[in-house]
Amino acid sequence: MENQTEKKIKVLRADNGGEFYRKEFEEFCKKCGIARQKTTPYTPEQNRVAERMNKTLMERARSMLSAIELGQEFWVEAVETTCYLVNRSPSSALKDKTPQEVWTGKKPSLSHLRVFGCDAYVHVPKEKRTKLDSKSKKCIFIGYKDGLKGYKLWNPVTRKVMYSRDVVFREVKYVIKHEVQPKEPENIEFELKEEESNTTAEEESEDEEPQTPSVRRSVRERRQPERYSPYAFYSNFPLSITDDDSRTVKEAVDSEDGKLWKEAMVDEMASLHKNEAWDLVELTVGRKPTSSKWVFKKKTNAEGNAEKYKARLIAKCYS
Repeated sequence: MENQTEKKIKVLRADNGGEFYRKEFEEFCKKCGIARQKTTPYTPEQNRVAERMNKTLMERARSMLSAIELGQEFWVEAVETTCYLVNRSPSSALKDKTPQEVWTGKKPSLSHLRVFGCDAYVHVPKEKRTKLDSKSKKCIFIGYKDGLKGYKLWNPVTRKVMYSRDVVFREVKYVIKHEVQPKEPENIEFELKEEESNTTAEEESEDEEPQTPSVRRSVRERRQPERYSPYAFYSNFPLSITDDDSRTVKEAVDSEDGKLWKEAMVDEMASLHKNEAWDLVELTVGRKPTSSKWVFKKKTNAEGNAEKYKARLIAKCYS
């Protein structure tokens, strides 16, 4: 620490763990003029900064192992990676600077960071393979190595740790989404085969049940329940249209209350964006978009005077 920062260590605080109070270490600190501070037994709050960071590291490491379904034997790598990321993450205690930046005076690079536990394809040098051997090995990314410009990887086949800089990562697991496409109804028939028998048709009993008819799939159109429709969502805003209310956007804007109707539409759009009412996506081939419509309602008081102008953007579920 003194070599890297050119600053002297003055005080070292720790709990009462025996590993911190061996005779050799006590003599070393005394020789260097480093004061020692001990916490009271069973009082971790006296060293709260370090204790809280220990909890942070373990909680994040546990989440990382759970997310990628790796065994607890990789807990060391998970904690090391968590510590590596914490040192390069902004901290409110440091005024949104990273610990690495405060320690070295330089902003750390984040371009080399990868998702812990993702698939990593390591390049195999040509000196270590034949012409027909694969040019890469599939490994698991398990962290970084201090002082080494490369990645720490686990080979599940050989069960060994290796380091390499020539790696291709697959950080996102591919999720296959099955989209239901409309298709023509088809008739599925189940042919019932009876076991071979020497009994003739004339000898069969008259009380025997008739043969089960062929089963057909229903061709009834399946629709989404009305309670999930946008119309049901906006049913909480009763907007019964009267003759005094505008029917179209042009009619509302061109009216004498056009400015108030514009403000109502702006408020509606702001509310929809704030509540993330929709996601913009590409239109699927062969599908038609549902159209929308503005509905205007003038709220009046007991005297019949206009009190509030309300505008709602609704979807035409029937389109």
